[in-house]
Amino acid sequence: MKSYALVAAIALSASVLANEARANLITNGGFDDVDGKFVDNTGTGGDVVAVGSSDITGWTISGNYGVLWIPNGGFYGGLGPSPGNPSPFSVDLTGTTNSSPFDSVSQTIATTAGAHYTLTFDLGSAIQWGIQAGGTASAGSTSSAFTSTNPGDSNNFWNSETLDFVATGSSTLITLAGSRGQSYIGVDNVAVVETSGTVPELSTWVMSLLGFAGVGYLGSRRAREPNKALSAG
Repeated sequence: MKSYALVAAIALSASVLANEARANLITNGGFDDVDGKFVDNTGTGGDVVAVGSSDITGWTISGNYGVLWIPNGGFYGGLGPSPGNPSPFSVDLTGTTNSSPFDSVSQTIATTAGAHYTLTFDLGSAIQWGIQAGGTASAGSTSSAFTSTNPGDSNNFWNSETLDFVATGSSTLITLAGSRGQSYIGVDNVAVVETSGTVPELSTWVMSLLGFAGVGYLGSRRAREPNKALSAG
């Protein structure tokens, strides 16, 4: 019974470690927390967040004009949040301009050099606002361009995008920048999770620990067998 309890404890510990390893490292990835600082300064249900501002908790705004924080999609041209984010908030990287250069949101996260990570985010497009939206995601020196696949019949279309990267230091700058579009480049539901560390992966440790537990169980069983034989004699 003790061996079974040991195996169960190992399995539970492995589950806890797996969840910790996959915890979202991004702060306020749904752009929900704004410290109560916004007052609909556009008159359309959204607020322009100026360049250099950190009013959206966890994020810094860079570029030329500022981004538009949309607290309720129903008030801004019918645009809603990403289905991947249950709260009614998102960010428009075009801010108050209809043409490039567009702006960006960024934050620095703690990482482990040599560890593998996956950045995910949702890219929003609205046909009523012009051509397909596009953006560039960067994680340290790794970057990739993404373009909406809106079929041309949706005013609130979201793509789920992914960027894999390997950290080169104890911190990594995550940046999401607008690259193409007209009046609307939506960003929402941002997350970064560690997919594997610099040590053997979790599954390897689990298998090893289970193996040790099995060896311990067999050893304990064999140790009891001679006692049974003596008792039988």
